[in-house]
Amino acid sequence: MITTIEFTSDDLTMLRGVMSCTAKKSVRRHALNGFHINSDHIVGTDGSRLAKFNTPHFDGELPERGVIIPSIKIPFSIHTVIITIEDDTVTADKYSKQGKTTEVYQTIDAKYPLYRKVLADRGKTALDKIAFNPMLISEVAKATKTNIIQIEFTFGGELSLIYVNIPELPEFTFGIMPARY
Repeated sequence: MITTIEFTSDDLTMLRGVMSCTAKKSVRRHALNGFHINSDHIVGTDGSRLAKFNTPHFDGELPERGVIIPSIKIPFSIHTVIITIEDDTVTADKYSKQGKTTEVYQTIDAKYPLYRKVLADRGKTALDKIAFNPMLISEVAKATKTNIIQIEFTFGGELSLIYVNIPELPEFTFGIMPARY
């Protein structure tokens, strides 16, 4: 089974944002060291924040449980990335004005967290204080080259998230799990 997904323009910007939310070197939860692709979403989380967007059109099929791909470095000089998934091998073709570069990765063999359960309904929170690390937002802003202007709080008890809306990327969902005191 071979699957190909092409990322350009906003999709590529959102992919950078998703990858900025993946764990960098988690030993205990190695599934978080990559981003997850299924037929619905592309998702990244490090356990403190979560970003997702709808999977762009793809040729082929994706496994029912999806695929976890190690984070890929995508410099801003890259204008197109084509990811090809074949069994447990991922090929990333990156295109820039200087030409094409290719990198090959192995998928991460693990079960990805149930991210859909973390995403709470948006609405006002009953909490009067929520603490979070603003660096979690600035890393995503840097990766997507955007200015973030709206923070939205949710309700849902333990599933509460702080949503960060990026007007330039309305399809991109980014949330932070608030710190508990």
